[in-house]
Amino acid sequence: MKRSATALSLLTAAAYLIFLTGFLVLVILGAGLFRRVTDGQSANNDRRAMLSYIASAVRSADAEGCLYVEAGPDGPVFVIADREGVWGSRLYLEKDCLMEVYGRLSDPLTASEGSPIGTTTVFSVEEEKPGFFRITTDEGCVLTGVRSEYY
Repeated sequence: MKRSATALSLLTAAAYLIFLTGFLVLVILGAGLFRRVTDGQSANNDRRAMLSYIASAVRSADAEGCLYVEAGPDGPVFVIADREGVWGSRLYLEKDCLMEVYGRLSDPLTASEGSPIGTTTVFSVEEEKPGFFRITTDEGCVLTGVRSEYY
């Protein structure tokens, strides 16, 4: 009788250890999978942040003629003007960094006053049709424009 009780206790302990080991393996595998998924999401968000920022800035300046491209010292300067055309943001590439300067548009562009938006080696702006632009960086491209010219 005592011998079968000991065997039953060992069998119960072995089953408990098997379930505990399986649970720990699943937790470790799940944590690794979760880490890989969230790292991928973070990398995607980081890649899209610069383009999303530009698209939001363009949409906030929803007036006819408020978007245009100027020639800058190192490439194109994308201008996002206010409704009156007096103040605005200028986006340009300087030393592999996309920069933004906000100020009076009649003042000359002073590149050293810019604030960095993100790192990129490519910045091109193409006007697909009036008021509608294709903006390209290392992260990809975004098609954006003012809505007031199309509605």
